Amino acid sequence: MAEIDFFNILSLTLFALALYYFTHLFNNTSNKNYLFLMAIAIITVLGYFNVMNLYILNISACIVAFGGFLFEKRRIWLYLAFCYLSYTIFLYFHSLTWYDVFYYVSLVIKIIKIFFVIRLLNELYKEPLPHKQIIQQRNKFEHMSNKSKITYLNRLLKHTPERGNYLVRANVYKAMGNYTAAEADYRQVIDLSPSHFSGYFNIALLYMDQKDYNEAIVQFNKALELAKDNDKARIYFNKAMSYYHLGNYQKALQDIKKSQKKFPGDVDIFILRARLFLAMGHFHKALTEAKTALTKIQQYELDNKEEIKAKTLVLYAELLAKQDKKTSTNKSDKKIIKMIAEARQLGFSEEKLKDIYHLKPYL
Repeated sequence: MAEIDFFNILSLTLFALALYYFTHLFNNTSNKNYLFLMAIAIITVLGYFNVMNLYILNISACIVAFGGFLFEKRRIWLYLAFCYLSYTIFLYFHSLTWYDVFYYVSLVIKIIKIFFVIRLLNELYKEPLPHKQIIQQRNKFEHMSNKSKITYLNRLLKHTPERGNYLVRANVYKAMGNYTAAEADYRQVIDLSPSHFSGYFNIALLYMDQKDYNEAIVQFNKALELAKDNDKARIYFNKAMSYYHLGNYQKALQDIKKSQKKFPGDVDIFILRARLFLAMGHFHKALTEAKTALTKIQQYELDNKEEIKAKTLVLYAELLAKQDKKTSTNKSDKKIIKMIAEARQLGFSEEKLKDIYHLKPYL
């Protein structure tokens, strides 16, 4: 029975694992240059430890470099493939003739090869991160100024003109108040993914920011044709907001009902419905919705819990203040003052409080 070589088994196992992880990363990484570099590094290390024959090593590295050129369309990979192939040829001739000229030429090629690797690493280092890595390193990206973000995203889009990257840049333009540039990028999102709702949805939100609610509703309707259930609920909510601002309260209530079917406990839905009932003069219904909103705020963990609670308290106080003075009591006045005080503690703007006509006597 042939003796089993432990190191051969170990080498084959490690090779199989490396191949598995390379395949996994290849399928889940947008920038594959790093993977091809990693493969060449592993091949080189195997050569140094005499695990791989020198000629096989260089031919393997040549194939990997040529693969890098085919997948990434970067010319420097082709130069590297040529260097590895030339290096192998000159080494082979040196082993046959032992002429020093072949050895020295192979050394020069080796230096050129190292130069191209350093140049490639420098290029990759200067390139911006793919969109997925922006999400993973959100804290670093968010701390950049808007101007720096745009510069960064401009460079990124030259290399990877993907839907997600245009969406991020559009959002930054929107935050800067550059609505024309933001809409242009959202249009690019639609061109790249015509079957996805996000482009139309974000354009609609853009029109809402500019108080063009009629056009916002047109864009929301286009988004609804492409969206799935969860996304439809969000669209219906924002569409209801547009109808609210236009004074079309019945249509707003219809859309808010559709949104609530998917998210029955959403606090924003109760707040909006309270405002709708208030605008329609249904004070008791509005109070019920505001009370429910406060209860839901206590029940759920929300990202901006304090801000939502402050807005709801002010709304509740406004509803109480708007009630007929005949039903108003000293007790309700104290309740209003207490709610305003709590809203202030939670950071509600003093200027916004002063803008609410019915609360002025209580400030």
